Amino acid sequence: MGKIISAKKLSNSDDQRQLHDDSFSENDSKSKPAQSLWFSKRFFVGLVMFFGFLMYSMACQVINIALVEMTIGKIQIKGNQTIIQPPQFHWDSEKISMILNMFWYGFLFSTVGGYLSQRFGGVTIVGISLLSTGIITIFNPITVQWGFYPFLISRALVGLFESFTSASFSEVFARWVPKKERSKFIPSIMNGMYVGTALTYPLCGYLAHNWKWPMTFYVIGALCVVWSVLCLLLVRNSPSADKRISKKELDYILQGTSNPSTRKVKLPNKMDIVRCLPVWALSMGKFAFNWCSAFTVVYLPLYIKDATQRNISEIGLLALIPNISIFLIPAVGMLVNYWQNHTTLTITQIHKTIISGGYLLAALLFAVSALSDHFTVSIICFVLIKLLLSCNKIFLEVITVNMAPNHSGLLSGLSLFWQTNGIIVAQTIVGYVVKNHRLQEWNVCFLLSSCISLITAIIFVMFGSSEPQQWSVISLSENNGETNQKNENPIK
Repeated sequence: MGKIISAKKLSNSDDQRQLHDDSFSENDSKSKPAQSLWFSKRFFVGLVMFFGFLMYSMACQVINIALVEMTIGKIQIKGNQTIIQPPQFHWDSEKISMILNMFWYGFLFSTVGGYLSQRFGGVTIVGISLLSTGIITIFNPITVQWGFYPFLISRALVGLFESFTSASFSEVFARWVPKKERSKFIPSIMNGMYVGTALTYPLCGYLAHNWKWPMTFYVIGALCVVWSVLCLLLVRNSPSADKRISKKELDYILQGTSNPSTRKVKLPNKMDIVRCLPVWALSMGKFAFNWCSAFTVVYLPLYIKDATQRNISEIGLLALIPNISIFLIPAVGMLVNYWQNHTTLTITQIHKTIISGGYLLAALLFAVSALSDHFTVSIICFVLIKLLLSCNKIFLEVITVNMAPNHSGLLSGLSLFWQTNGIIVAQTIVGYVVKNHRLQEWNVCFLLSSCISLITAIIFVMFGSSEPQQWSVISLSENNGETNQKNENPIK
């Protein structure tokens, strides 16, 4: 169902088109693309962002595998002699939790990243932020030699710039991906994040095993720097700023996206956002995603070490197993896009079914893992949970862009604040619960994850929405005066 925007007739024809664009009318959503997606400029931008998500993910995950090598001893057998090498850093579980949490404390400023992306452009902030992340990551092996607290500060700075990167991706989607293509295009782009996770564990396990743990930071940091430079050189913040895009594709993208062009987009009223229940449902969805990811991604290498006592290279390979499900994500996006185009259900009803159903199944699988003492059963559960969480994460980003097409960077930064709290709380609890590294202690964490997933499923089915919200209605200021746009029937 389309939204009709009432406004005074503007003298500028581009402004008239923009008013029509922001309405996301049903006729626009059914318009045919001007050229094939595979040979388009937006496909090139999507491909670059795919590798951007891959770099973003690898920079996030490198610490998880490096910490295992940094904090465990080694046993080497040479002839008849057994040589025991003590760990390089004697950190207990609470200090390890502090290291992991400092990264996420940097994410608490994600709202700033959302504002910056709206002010200076999503591509610009993504490129600069990942460049900064790469440089700091390269210097991590040096800062840890300075002491525990300098290392904490460097991890917090990595988290800060990663939060800017994450919040800015939504702004890129809002400018480059037409609404009708979001359900299939955004999942394919964001799949880079899960491919990055899948590659990080075996790659870093191999590097740490053969060239010691500092090499993991050097390689991942260097890759981030190279990608950032290429991104800033090759991609523009919006289709209108790209001189190489065809006019047909430019018109097609502008019809299905919100591109304020040269006008200034005013920030929405803060209390309108606070009173918006769908925003809280979105935030809870992201909170639960990071909480659950703490056990299926961040702590997975440590859990595998406690459950199997394998070496670092084998741990990296075993941690890869839950990520095999990521290759199904593009297919899921295409199925949802087909469902969306061949059903009478609204986009909100479709997304509620996906998000709430995903968390409901995740709650069941976490409970099965906790009640079973078999490592194989837990790994199978984690494979399925990873698929469900990955799909939920992607469609939560689609919902973010749909709810606030003109303020997607801001909403992404705000919801990321609560998403960050999810993993901070989870990691703090692990630090206090998993003291003796017993499987029973891990099972307590899995039961808590089951409860969080169940609560999230209930909240999202009650209050979730994938429609433009009233506070996100664009307010434009121009040199010749001020034009305000309002929906006739905005969703409150």
